[in-house]
Amino acid sequence: MTAPAAGDGREDLSVAGRSIPLSLYIHVPWCLRKCPYCDFGSRPRPAALPEWAYRDALLRDLARELADLATPRPLTSIFIGGGTPSLLSGETIDGLLRGIRALADLAPDIEITLEANPGSADAARFAAYRAAGVNRLSIGVQSLAAEHLARLGRIHDPGQARAAVAAARAAGFANLNLDLMYGLPRQTAADMAADIEGAIALEPEHISYYQLTIEPDTPFGRARPPLPDEDLVADAHEAAVARLAAAGFAHYETSAFARPGRRCRHNLNYWAFGDYIGIGAGAHGKLTFAAPDRVARRIKREGPEAYL
Repeated sequence: MTAPAAGDGREDLSVAGRSIPLSLYIHVPWCLRKCPYCDFGSRPRPAALPEWAYRDALLRDLARELADLATPRPLTSIFIGGGTPSLLSGETIDGLLRGIRALADLAPDIEITLEANPGSADAARFAAYRAAGVNRLSIGVQSLAAEHLARLGRIHDPGQARAAVAAARAAGFANLNLDLMYGLPRQTAADMAADIEGAIALEPEHISYYQLTIEPDTPFGRARPPLPDEDLVADAHEAAVARLAAAGFAHYETSAFARPGRRCRHNLNYWAFGDYIGIGAGAHGKLTFAAPDRVARRIKREGPEAYL
């Protein structure tokens, strides 16, 4: 969609005298290998594409989006998702965040999240992200059982997942999310319980617990794997919710569990119908305007080459 022209006398919508919070989502469209369940906008990264070219395109995209705001608002959160953002160098993330700071005001307590894959991360890279200003890591563990990781097509093993958490702590991250999936092919109730216990043992501040869904235009959609019984999955989920509560994690959103004070502000902004700018290939955004009274939703071109 084409953004409406700026400078048309609009006022950004406020609720009860309070400006609607504004977040920024940044999409990194590359991964080392596409997982068979994934229908996100991601693909293997071409070796010839320099990181700086995509970084500069993101900043041009953001500048255009910000120019359309009638009244500037500070960014309350930034989420760098994918794909696999941890494929990008610390230098690229540093340049990206420096460019964002030059273009936009940031809330003093801004939450800046970066998604990381245990198979494409190391201590030096995590330290560089932390030095650049990233203050929350979301690590795609998915499972702590080797056989289930293999069935999901993940490129890491349980040891690498645990090592990624240790590396993040060593780099100074005090706010970690672990992504965990359940209802996996041939997964038993005992397997699901073991994954929950393993995730709790890693002592994250936040756990995102997602049921595997089969999307049509994926390898799993074309050749459906043998999934556990739905009643078994439902019972295992109830048991997981109870176990996480006992471990101090509040269930505050459909798939999200957090220790006190560690709810993901970026995701909560989506749920609370806040505004968000989406930049990057295939990124979505939503902005609210008072004159005329409307919500503008935008989607960027999905293919990285077309986006650039």
